[in-house]
Amino acid sequence: MRQAVFVLALILCTASEADALGRRGRTSYYQPNYSTQWYPASTTESATVTDASFGSELLALHNAERARAGMPPLTLDTELTQEAHAAAAEQSRRGRLGHWLPIRGGSENAAWGQSSEREAHSSWMASSGHRRNILGPWSSVGFARVGMFWAARYR
Repeated sequence: MRQAVFVLALILCTASEADALGRRGRTSYYQPNYSTQWYPASTTESATVTDASFGSELLALHNAERARAGMPPLTLDTELTQEAHAAAAEQSRRGRLGHWLPIRGGSENAAWGQSSEREAHSSWMASSGHRRNILGPWSSVGFARVGMFWAARYR
C-alpha cells in the first residue's frame, strides 16, 4: 500500500516535487533550462567538417582548459562533428536555442550569437553546466556552427 501511495504521489506531483522525492530525471546529460525566447532567423551559412580549419581554435581552447585541470586532451571526431552540425542546423531551423536531437552516450553544448570560436568557448566556460561538459570524462568532440547557432558534441 505504501509503495502505491508513493507511485501515485510521483504521478500527481510536478517535476521539481518529484526530484525532491528522489526521482531522477530521464536524461543523463546536462539539459539547460532555456526560456521560450525566439532568436532571429539564421542564414544557412554553416561551418562543418568540410571547413578544414573550423573547430581547431575551439579544440585548442578546450584542451588548454583540460590541461589546466589535469585532464587528457580531446580529439576532434568526424562523426561527432556531423552530429554537432545536425544539432546546430536543428536549432537554426527552429530559430531557438536548445537541445533538440538525441544524444547517444555523451553530452552537448549549445550557444547562440557568438561571433567567433573564442567567444563561443568563453560563453561555455562562463556556464557551470557547459564547463562541466568541457571538463567532463570525454575523449572526443565535434563542433559546428549554422548561422548564429553553435553546437559541440562530446563522447
